[in-house]
Amino acid sequence: GRADREKNIANTVDTKFRFGSMQKMMTAIAVLQLVQEGKLRLDATFGTYLTDYPKADMASEVTIHHLLTHTGGTGDIFGAQFNANRLQLREIDDYLKLYGTRNLLFTPGTQNAYSNYGFMLLGAIIERVSGMRYDDYINAPILQPAGMTTTGTAPEDSIVPGRYAGYMRQNSESPWVSNASTLPYRGTPAGGGYFTAEDLARLAAAIREHRLLEAAHTELLIT
Repeated sequence: GRADREKNIANTVDTKFRFGSMQKMMTAIAVLQLVQEGKLRLDATFGTYLTDYPKADMASEVTIHHLLTHTGGTGDIFGAQFNANRLQLREIDDYLKLYGTRNLLFTPGTQNAYSNYGFMLLGAIIERVSGMRYDDYINAPILQPAGMTTTGTAPEDSIVPGRYAGYMRQNSESPWVSNASTLPYRGTPAGGGYFTAEDLARLAAAIREHRLLEAAHTELLIT
């Protein structure tokens, strides 16, 4: 296929694909690295770390494990609110300000419902515990040890050489059009960054070879 239909640029092994929710894998690795270091507990509520979260009752019920396993009832980020504020949602805190007063969808641990917002909360916790921006934290203990040199979360309005142009269509009969109007401002802990196929292979190897987590926490990660 083509990385850019208008410019007739073909996809290659060097094409930087937007990987969507696959960023959640790196967020999960980062969380378990902090668990391994004794800085986080999986059974602790997220309010233990985000002490100023506006919905104190929610923060006192949902654990880190709930967030990682999509069982916290924390809901999604996409919909009318996201569409109306997409370009203003630039930092993790912007998402928390927009969605932080919502109620839980169900009692934590009783159901499983995919939650992008849950991983935004995990990103905020990573920032709070590490004292670093999410992007910077991911770079030092994950991207560098794995040798992932083409992975990033640069904003959509920045020039990233080799980043492909995304397309979508409403149905099989409609034309392909740019999907730029649906994308987050930049990559987030829940998704939206980019990497090459080779960098994805490097990530898999680094996990398998225990270069990112020791054996017990690697097993916990993949199960």
